[in-house]
Amino acid sequence: MRLRFAALLSLAILAAAPSRASCIHGYVKGVADRAIPGATITIFERESDAARSERREQVHPRAVFRRGVSNAKGWFRVDPRRRGNYDVLVTAPGYAPRLLRAAAGVNLGNVQLTPARETRVAFTCGQAPIVGAPVVVVARDGAELFLNTDPAGALRIPEPALWVDEVVVATSTGPLRLHQPRLTGAVELASCRQ
Repeated sequence: MRLRFAALLSLAILAAAPSRASCIHGYVKGVADRAIPGATITIFERESDAARSERREQVHPRAVFRRGVSNAKGWFRVDPRRRGNYDVLVTAPGYAPRLLRAAAGVNLGNVQLTPARETRVAFTCGQAPIVGAPVVVVARDGAELFLNTDPAGALRIPEPALWVDEVVVATSTGPLRLHQPRLTGAVELASCRQ
C-alpha cells in the first residue's frame, strides 16, 4: 500500500513539474559574449496584426503569459506550460530590448542584446508636460516597452536611436503616433491640442 502511494505521489509530482520539452531556454549575452544576469524574459501569446494595431491604438500593454529571469551565467528557462508559438521579449537595464518568436521547447541559443545608454525623453503639449501618460515604445523588430510618463512628463528608455521605430502616446485628445521619431530631450506634441 505504501509503495503504491509513493508511486502515485511521484507521478503527480512529475506531472506538475515543468516539462523540459515545452521550455523556451537560452543565454542572454552582451558585448564580447558576456553573460547578462538579471535579464527579464517575458513570454506573450502571439496576437494578430489587427489585435496588435488596436491594442497599440488604445495604448494598452500586452498581457504577460509567463516571465523569467536569467541567472548569473545569463541562462534562462521559461515554461509556457503548453505547446504553441510565442513572442519572447528580452530586456535588461543598459540594453535595447529584443523580440524573438519561438515555439515551446525551443533552445534560443545566445540571445545577443545591444548596449544602449539610458535616455531621458520628456513629452510636452503647448510646453506643458504630459504627466502620467501611458506610452508604448515600439522597436523595429516589434518589441514593445509600455511605460508611463513621470510628474515632469518624462520617461527613461534605452538609447532610442538604436531601436525605436514608433511611439504611441496617450493624450487627452487621443493617442498620438510618432513614426521613426527622434527622441532626444523634449518632444513637443504639436497635434495634442484640440
